[in-house]
Amino acid sequence: MSRTDNTAGTAAGAVASVVLHTVPALRDRHEPRIRPVRPADAGALQDFLSRLSARSRYLRFFRPLLELPSWLLTQLVEADGVRTQVLVAVARDAGGLRIVGLAQTAREADDCCEFALVVADDWQGRGLGRRLLDALLASARAAGVVYMRGDVLRENRAMLRLARTLGFAVSPSPLDATALRVGRALDRVPRRGALRSEPYAALSA
Repeated sequence: MSRTDNTAGTAAGAVASVVLHTVPALRDRHEPRIRPVRPADAGALQDFLSRLSARSRYLRFFRPLLELPSWLLTQLVEADGVRTQVLVAVARDAGGLRIVGLAQTAREADDCCEFALVVADDWQGRGLGRRLLDALLASARAAGVVYMRGDVLRENRAMLRLARTLGFAVSPSPLDATALRVGRALDRVPRRGALRSEPYAALSA
C-alpha cells in the first residue's frame, strides 16, 4: 500500500467514525439511523428514488429522473469516504427497513467539495434533512474539507432555509439562472446538540 493509500484509509476511517451519530434528535420516536452507504444498498437506493415524488426528484436532480443510471448508482455505492462521501438514512416501517434519505459530497479540489441531499416525501418536515446535512458537514470536515458548496433551485425554499439556518451564504449560481449557490467554510459549522455514537444499521437486519 502506498503512502497515499495509507492516508486515504486513515481519513476514511475517521469519516466513518464521525458519521455514525444522531444530531439533533428528530421530532419522531422512530428515529432513522444515518450511516455510510454500502455496495449492498444498490437496490434499496433505486427503490428510494422510485418512491420519491416527481417534484422531489426534480428538486434534487434538476430534472424528472425516473431511476438512477447505472454509472451514477455505481458511483454512489462505491464512494471511498474521502474523495466522495455518501450517507444514507435508514428507517423501519411496516414493510421493514428502507432508505429514507440520501446525502453526498464530491471533492472538487483538495479543500472544497460539492454537496446534495434529498429526503423521502413522507419524512420531509420532520428534521431529517437537518440531521443529514449536519452529518455531511461533520464527515466532510473529518475528511479534510474546509469549504462546502451546492447549487439549489430557487424554488426549493425548504433547502435554502435549511442552508441559511446552518450558516451557508447564498448567492446566484454561475451554472444555472434558476438556481442559487449556497456555501460555507466548515471551521465555523454550528455545533448544536451533543453527538452520540450509534451502530451501523444494516438494511438486511
